[in-house]
Amino acid sequence: MGLALGLTLWGHSLTEMLKWIGQRIEVSPEILDDARLLDLYYIPPRYPNGFPSGKPADYFTETQAREALRAADRIIRFCESHLPGSG
Repeated sequence: MGLALGLTLWGHSLTEMLKWIGQRIEVSPEILDDARLLDLYYIPPRYPNGFPSGKPADYFTETQAREALRAADRIIRFCESHLPGSG
């Protein structure tokens, strides 16, 4: 979506990317909240030593996973709605 808006986005923070995109189109506070949530999950769940003890599965619940999936779906739908030819 960034390229479609003439932006070159780098990095892993969805929040930062959406803030840049927000300079060109409106990004709702809810979408930014979804991005913040997903940014929290970027590193700790991926690494066995992401927490002081135990494994990532000891710290994350199915409810959190479902919440993250819903957030990702909303961000994907937001981005798709702004791609050329989306309507």
